[in-house]
Amino acid sequence: MRVFLVSLICLFLITCRAPSVHAEAYEEFSGSIILESRFFWEDPLASGQRGDADVSLVLQPEYYLEWDDGDQSVTFAPFIRWDQHDNQRTHWDIRELF
Repeated sequence: MRVFLVSLICLFLITCRAPSVHAEAYEEFSGSIILESRFFWEDPLASGQRGDADVSLVLQPEYYLEWDDGDQSVTFAPFIRWDQHDNQRTHWDIRELF
Protein backbone atom coordinates (compact mmCIF):
# COMPACT_ATOMS: atom_id res chain seq x y z
CA MET A 1 0.00 0.00 0.00
CA ARG A 2 2.84 2.39 0.86
CA VAL A 3 4.56 1.93 -2.52
CA PHE A 4 1.24 2.46 -4.29
CA LEU A 5 0.58 5.75 -2.46
CA VAL A 6 4.08 7.04 -3.19
CA SER A 7 3.67 6.07 -6.87
CA LEU A 8 0.29 7.81 -7.02
CA ILE A 9 1.70 11.01 -5.53
CA CYS A 10 4.70 10.99 -7.89
CA LEU A 11 2.46 10.41 -10.92
CA PHE A 12 0.20 13.27 -9.84
CA LEU A 13 3.13 15.67 -9.38
CA ILE A 14 4.64 14.74 -12.76
CA THR A 15 1.27 15.24 -14.44
CA CYS A 16 0.85 18.62 -12.78
CA ARG A 17 4.19 19.81 -14.13
CA ALA A 18 3.60 18.57 -17.68
CA PRO A 19 3.90 21.40 -20.21
CA SER A 20 0.65 22.99 -21.34
CA VAL A 21 -0.57 22.44 -24.89
CA HIS A 22 -1.40 26.12 -25.32
CA ALA A 23 0.74 28.99 -24.10
CA GLU A 24 -2.38 30.76 -22.81
CA ALA A 25 -3.42 27.95 -20.48
CA TYR A 26 -3.98 28.64 -16.80
CA GLU A 27 -3.05 26.06 -14.20
CA GLU A 28 -3.30 26.01 -10.44
CA PHE A 29 -2.00 23.55 -7.86
CA SER A 30 -3.34 23.68 -4.32
CA GLY A 31 -4.31 21.36 -1.52
CA SER A 32 -3.83 20.55 2.10
CA ILE A 33 -1.91 18.27 4.40
CA ILE A 34 -3.65 17.38 7.66
CA LEU A 35 -2.25 15.58 10.68
CA GLU A 36 -5.01 14.21 12.93
CA SER A 37 -4.80 12.66 16.36
CA ARG A 38 -7.46 10.77 18.30
CA PHE A 39 -7.28 9.91 21.98
CA PHE A 40 -9.67 7.59 23.77
CA TRP A 41 -10.31 8.42 27.43
CA GLU A 42 -12.11 5.20 28.33
CA ASP A 43 -10.63 1.72 28.31
CA PRO A 44 -11.69 -0.44 25.33
CA LEU A 45 -14.73 -2.69 25.79
CA ALA A 46 -13.49 -5.49 23.51
CA SER A 47 -10.11 -7.19 23.70
CA GLY A 48 -9.23 -6.37 20.06
CA GLN A 49 -9.70 -2.63 20.46
CA ARG A 50 -6.87 -0.19 21.14
CA GLY A 51 -7.25 2.15 24.07
CA ASP A 52 -4.58 4.77 23.47
CA ALA A 53 -3.90 7.54 20.96
CA ASP A 54 -4.15 7.19 17.20
CA VAL A 55 -2.52 9.34 14.50
CA SER A 56 -3.49 9.72 10.84
CA LEU A 57 -2.17 11.75 7.91
CA VAL A 58 -4.40 13.18 5.16
CA LEU A 59 -3.21 14.51 1.79
CA GLN A 60 -5.70 16.41 -0.38
CA PRO A 61 -3.93 17.86 -3.43
CA GLU A 62 -5.90 19.58 -6.19
CA TYR A 63 -4.85 20.42 -9.75
CA TYR A 64 -6.84 22.72 -12.04
CA LEU A 65 -6.06 23.35 -15.72
CA GLU A 66 -7.95 25.77 -17.98
CA TRP A 67 -7.34 26.39 -21.70
CA ASP A 68 -9.08 27.48 -24.91
CA ASP A 69 -9.91 30.91 -23.46
CA GLY A 70 -11.65 29.32 -20.47
CA ASP A 71 -13.96 27.13 -22.55
CA GLN A 72 -12.27 23.91 -21.43
CA SER A 73 -10.94 22.87 -18.05
CA VAL A 74 -10.08 19.85 -15.96
CA THR A 75 -9.91 19.41 -12.18
CA PHE A 76 -8.22 16.51 -10.43
CA ALA A 77 -8.51 16.13 -6.64
CA PRO A 78 -7.44 12.86 -5.01
CA PHE A 79 -7.82 12.07 -1.30
CA ILE A 80 -5.27 9.96 0.58
CA ARG A 81 -5.51 8.96 4.25
CA TRP A 82 -2.99 6.87 6.21
CA ASP A 83 -3.92 5.76 9.71
CA GLN A 84 -1.38 4.49 12.21
CA HIS A 85 -3.46 1.60 13.59
CA ASP A 86 -6.82 1.44 11.79
CA ASN A 87 -6.55 -0.22 8.36
CA GLN A 88 -10.24 0.50 7.73
CA ARG A 89 -9.46 4.25 7.73
CA THR A 90 -6.36 3.94 5.52
CA HIS A 91 -7.55 4.49 1.95
CA TRP A 92 -7.38 6.68 -1.13
CA ASP A 93 -9.92 7.78 -3.69
CA ILE A 94 -10.52 10.40 -6.35
CA ARG A 95 -12.83 13.11 -4.99
CA GLU A 96 -13.00 15.18 -8.19
CA LEU A 97 -12.10 14.47 -11.80
CA PHE A 98 -13.97 16.48 -14.39
